[in-house]
Amino acid sequence: MSLLGALHTGVAGLSAFSQELTNISNNITNMSTTAYKSSNTNFADLITTANGAANASSGGVTTTTSTMVTTQGNIQQTSSTTDVAISGNGFFVVESGTASTTSNVLYTRDGSFSVNTDGYLVNADGYTLMGWKLKSNALPTSTSDTSSLTPINVSSSTGTVEQTNTVDMNMNLDSSSTALAVGTVPSEYTRDVTVYDSLGTAQTVALDFYKTGSNAWTMQVTASGATSGTTTDVTMTFNSDGSIATIGGTAVPPYNAAVGPIDWGNGSDTNQTLTLNLSSMTQYSSSFAATSVTQNGAAMGTLKSVSVDTSGNVVASYSNGTTQNIYQIALATFSDPNGLQSVSGNVYKETQYSGTYNLQVSGTNSAGSINPSSLEQSNVDLGTELTDMIVTQRAYSAASKIVTTTDSMLQTLLSMT
Repeated sequence: MSLLGALHTGVAGLSAFSQELTNISNNITNMSTTAYKSSNTNFADLITTANGAANASSGGVTTTTSTMVTTQGNIQQTSSTTDVAISGNGFFVVESGTASTTSNVLYTRDGSFSVNTDGYLVNADGYTLMGWKLKSNALPTSTSDTSSLTPINVSSSTGTVEQTNTVDMNMNLDSSSTALAVGTVPSEYTRDVTVYDSLGTAQTVALDFYKTGSNAWTMQVTASGATSGTTTDVTMTFNSDGSIATIGGTAVPPYNAAVGPIDWGNGSDTNQTLTLNLSSMTQYSSSFAATSVTQNGAAMGTLKSVSVDTSGNVVASYSNGTTQNIYQIALATFSDPNGLQSVSGNVYKETQYSGTYNLQVSGTNSAGSINPSSLEQSNVDLGTELTDMIVTQRAYSAASKIVTTTDSMLQTLLSMT
């Protein structure tokens, strides 16, 4: 190697160690960046000639940068219900802008999502989370392509109602009551129950109880104001210990009675059916008492809050106490995640080296699991980075010595002419 070759080799070393210091600096400054993946500097020698081992001539050094995408960062709990972290394999699918500003699909591990003023779930870098829009809690027919995903917008979920279909009754009927003919007014005991139709309208169902014989009763159920399915008689018998024995002549649990279909005549579902759970009914020699009568269903409720559950569902909670799964977060997996191309904003692009994406539901196939109210931390090891910085600085100084020493030798050579 000539002196000029040695000089260029020293300069190549300075350039290589400068690149390594750049990567170290970038790692340290991003150690608090959510889900940031550290970069490593890889060195490789250059051979200018190789006509045999004795004639090999070094041409210096070159560097490449690799990102440790597959190295998991620590999972840290947060107080935000829309923060999500991935434990294991996979990336959130995001895009810049919203549905009105379509751009290339990108991938990220940064799950610091929150609802913006337009109702979209966006992370701290401004990327919009994408997912499958659910209908009746079901995924679309095709879920393999990113075209099946839509930007998650919770403002479209303005409100919801829940139709009543079950009523749980925990009541005691007085065994010392006198038998009455069914339909006698007044009945021995009556209780009104509020139910909700499919439009969220509160309707009244009256329960009248008549003792028809020893340990035998009939509950007359009246849907007040209904145009059909207005009255249903439910027979029941009790054991000698006061527990329920039969409902409608059936002694097999569960002790349920079906009422309906009911048509309220107001444009709501004309086939509303109520299932009365009577397994907790008793007949003791004690006053009539309703320990609890509970039913599902709710009137119109407005959106109150949004959260993400462990299955990756985006859950809307409403002011009427109901919840609804409105989106399913998709996770994209790759055959070689380290082959993804880094893009500003802590996101990645698919490349020929990463392979084509595969969309998965969290926890299925090769996809990792979703941790609600959590964020993945940077995988930067500060101790390692500071140690590498010291080594790099020493190596840089040594490479600079090559330059100054070669320069001195050239000065000597020039002085001989």
